[in-house]
Amino acid sequence: TRSNFAPGIGYYSSFYSPYNSTMIKEYHYNDIMAISYNKDGMREWNAIVPKEQYSQEDGGVFSSYLLLNSGGSLAFLFNDFNSRHSRIQLATLAPDGKLSQNSFTAEGNDYPDWLPRAGKQVAARVLIVPCLHKRQICFAKVVF
Repeated sequence: TRSNFAPGIGYYSSFYSPYNSTMIKEYHYNDIMAISYNKDGMREWNAIVPKEQYSQEDGGVFSSYLLLNSGGSLAFLFNDFNSRHSRIQLATLAPDGKLSQNSFTAEGNDYPDWLPRAGKQVAARVLIVPCLHKRQICFAKVVF
């Protein structure tokens, strides 16, 4: 949270008044780090999934990620806000730590807003993810 009462840091409006404060809640959801350890506690590999998500005054509802654990690999599903329309990114970690990333968008001219943090894994390779589309909630079934 930034405030114009905190001198030296944060947000300052162009007009400062000691009687009026401006508060902006910011949400930062950045890179994901995965580390694999063997049975002896020694690190085998580590991987960073690059991700940058920033929002204000929304509780970060469209940020964060949804994890799928298939038993053989890990998949991270998250929104990419770096384009005009949000895209869904899928980052997959193989058992040896190799990272691969793909992105996909909805077909057609309509772009739903995905809420990956609220999604659930319902089978070994199936996710159900809520979306907002034209002020209505809908659900996407993602099969790997």
